[in-house]
Amino acid sequence: MIRSFVIGDTNFYRSCPDTELRELATLEARAGVVPMATYLTCSELLPHASNDGSPDAGSCRAAVRRLYDHCFAGRTGSAASQFVPDPNALLALSVFGRPIPDQSVLAGNFAAMISDIGQGRAPDLVPGLREVLDLVSSHRDRLEARFVEMLQGMRRQVGLDPDAASDFPEDQRPTPRQFAFGPELPLVGAGALVLIAAAECDLTVDEADLDKLGADLLERIPTAIDFFVQVIGKVVIDGASPMRHANSLWDTHFATLASEWLRFEGLPLVLVTDDKDVLRAARRTQAENRVLSRIDYRLHLEAAA
Repeated sequence: MIRSFVIGDTNFYRSCPDTELRELATLEARAGVVPMATYLTCSELLPHASNDGSPDAGSCRAAVRRLYDHCFAGRTGSAASQFVPDPNALLALSVFGRPIPDQSVLAGNFAAMISDIGQGRAPDLVPGLREVLDLVSSHRDRLEARFVEMLQGMRRQVGLDPDAASDFPEDQRPTPRQFAFGPELPLVGAGALVLIAAAECDLTVDEADLDKLGADLLERIPTAIDFFVQVIGKVVIDGASPMRHANSLWDTHFATLASEWLRFEGLPLVLVTDDKDVLRAARRTQAENRVLSRIDYRLHLEAAA
């Protein structure tokens, strides 16, 4: 009997040794836990695995093989049924009732491509791989650019951008610490994620609707918002470069999958990651039973098996 579904992040498949993954798979079968692949992990691994010039090509191909062995090998039924879509697409569908263009195309091809490469087929022999990866690259670059722009905008509002003035008069402008620790920041972060999803659907959101949609989203995905707030703090207080945190968008989206609201076939999702900030966000939002480190995940399986 299936009791839950589990999702590993990209580094789980890059770092977990083959022997340990096989042991986890045995424990999962006993505990009724089904592993699932995600758009996020596939979209990170496939470009590196298919690029012979990448220094990470070898390790990413090994990670794709582990992902295939863990999530697809020996399964019956449609491979797409073992695939979690892009969290941003899930947000867009939930908030606006609109699918994101191109996402169904990408999701529909990833499972077959992971299976091909996971079974040892050379990437340049996988049909349609280059076209799909071009779409992935365009999609990731577009979302990262919007994410960085929003982080830069937050720095500007607290007076940290020497080339652009804050919208606040100097005597009313919050300090970086006031902004980063203010009670409004989680709602600001939720609103930013709403705008990113809206942009992918070619929608505009007025300010009144944004406050309501942001508040609704904050209730649904508190772990992702908490993680995002941590990123904002690093940029606003610690002076970290927004560009260097572009990749944090994908960790924010990964944390979205920890939501109690999001279930698969009516059953909860368990996330496995060793990212300290994601684990911290889970503890602070009472989601520690749904977001586990690799060590804690094994202990969880041993107790359940």
